Amino acid sequence: MNTWNLSGESNSVYIEFKKDGELYPPDTGSIKLTLRDTSGQIIAGYDKVLLDDTVLTTMLLTFPGSVNVINEGRESRHVRVDYLVGGVPCAYMGSYKLSPFIPLTVTAADVRSILGIREKELLDVEVDLYESYFNLLPANPLLESALLAVDNTAMKANRAVALNAALTLLPSMPARASKEDALNNASLVRASIDWAEVRDAILAELSDCLGALDPNGPVSSFQFTPLLVLTFPTDPVTNA
Repeated sequence: MNTWNLSGESNSVYIEFKKDGELYPPDTGSIKLTLRDTSGQIIAGYDKVLLDDTVLTTMLLTFPGSVNVINEGRESRHVRVDYLVGGVPCAYMGSYKLSPFIPLTVTAADVRSILGIREKELLDVEVDLYESYFNLLPANPLLESALLAVDNTAMKANRAVALNAALTLLPSMPARASKEDALNNASLVRASIDWAEVRDAILAELSDCLGALDPNGPVSSFQFTPLLVLTFPTDPVTNA
């Protein structure tokens, strides 16, 4: 699950108090919170802070926007909650990612369309468009400004982010893809897929999109072929 948060905005982290995989309420006076930045440095005011006691086995921690301010790029915040259960030391460890606002217009649905799969096979939370953007940025510094363009360049930049996200997910596709699904009175039938060809097609279009970010770069007319075909079964009575 992707846990991106915008710079300067507050966010919440859901904590489960566990010992040996089972939920337990923590001992009184034992819950301590530590928050670190990307480099591992403790954020001021969050060094083993004693939290209020709870008789519950869960807790929702809320962090103010002031601890989530970043200047550029991306950062992480690392959350650690130490506590005791029956005198036994336990700990929750987690993290969340921070980013400035990125004006993407593509969504997880676009990534599913590229791969030719349905939402139940690839959930929105499994598609990380921000990670895709940041992975492309070092080798394609024009990507950031291209997203702000008012011409076809912005469309190409967005498409590149979606294609790269699809490429990252591609190794898991054979296991996800089902052969057939019922859709009311219709059947959604997937053609036999050569995933190596799909990969090559994605790479070709991605190269085209990234090349188009440079006014002097190549532009091709590559079109991605859909992998889903909607077919309606023959009515056994009318044979229509």
